[in-house]
Amino acid sequence: MKVLYVCRLDGADLRAALMCNSLQAVGHDVVFVGWDRDGGRKKVLLNPSIRQRVLVTDGDHGTARRMADFVRLVWRSIREEKPDVVQAVNEDVAVMTLPLKGIAYKKLVLDVYDSVIANPSRERFGRLVRPLIRDLGNAKADRIIETWELLSELLGRHQKKAVIIANCCPDPGAEHALNYPVGDEVLISVGGTLSRKRDQLDVLVAAAERCPKGSVRILASGLLRDDYARDVFAKHPLVTYRWLEKPRDFLVAAAASDAILYLRGDAAESEYRARVVPNRLFDALSIGRPLVISRDTRISEWVAKHDYGFAWRSGDVEGLSQIFLSLKERRKSLPAFAARLRSDYVNAYTWACMEQRLKAMYDELQGELSHS
Repeated sequence: MKVLYVCRLDGADLRAALMCNSLQAVGHDVVFVGWDRDGGRKKVLLNPSIRQRVLVTDGDHGTARRMADFVRLVWRSIREEKPDVVQAVNEDVAVMTLPLKGIAYKKLVLDVYDSVIANPSRERFGRLVRPLIRDLGNAKADRIIETWELLSELLGRHQKKAVIIANCCPDPGAEHALNYPVGDEVLISVGGTLSRKRDQLDVLVAAAERCPKGSVRILASGLLRDDYARDVFAKHPLVTYRWLEKPRDFLVAAAASDAILYLRGDAAESEYRARVVPNRLFDALSIGRPLVISRDTRISEWVAKHDYGFAWRSGDVEGLSQIFLSLKERRKSLPAFAARLRSDYVNAYTWACMEQRLKAMYDELQGELSHS
């Protein structure tokens, strides 16, 4: 089948690349339609053999004119490519494609990576419109991809369409789970999109400062999204920051650390956001390192139940510093701990496992098309 993968991201996004590369690997003709807001960044993840139709802009992505440009690109791509299936990332993008459903394409897969209801709206218009967009996208989709069962529960009557494809990382290799931390400093890894509120960077720094001198170091990588992240956090003497181009590079670096952090400070602001399962969970499982995660996230209960790390009370500087100081002693039991996490990851949470779910879903769609 021909699949048009449509998103407001570019080929450097890991989940988009995994989806497209896997669809191509199982035999589908894939066309990527996206939005490149930083033309100077290398697109190192998407297979070069996958055709791309991409809107390239230099920022300026929030204006009505740029959004209209993207909508025109999506419609033109659907009309010219005539795909069997459109896989649209998030409800707003899915709704963009609906005028052509049944005319220029047949099946719609709604891939919910960051739902329109994930972020609370301060404006009354947004509070009214976003649920309507979500309901319309859910109603018209033939399948709905969610990243965890907790999120699919929010689909209501549309839950029967749900397919769970978690944000699992590509396997970095078993050898990295054996790369145990050494040295006097406890090493803490944090990565992804970094900002003061979202990642509680000020709390993280305060907790590290409370520890004895020379006992803790923060290893950071990712996009520095606000002034605090750029001008204070990344330059702090207890922080070693560096840009890592590929997600696998983060995993290789994190394998030498004592723990991975996910301190999401805004999780309690919406029920959807509280239910999101972070990529960092699967990163931690793949290299066998404990995850320190905010209790404001629903998945923290699951982490604690399976003894995959620490469920931490958001904002608790003293509690976080005590977790850091306990990690040095935990190195004695780290080989057995890492082996258990690594085994759980290999058995259930590799991207190869998710690829099989993706293939099964598309096999079903192909069968439905052949009988229509």
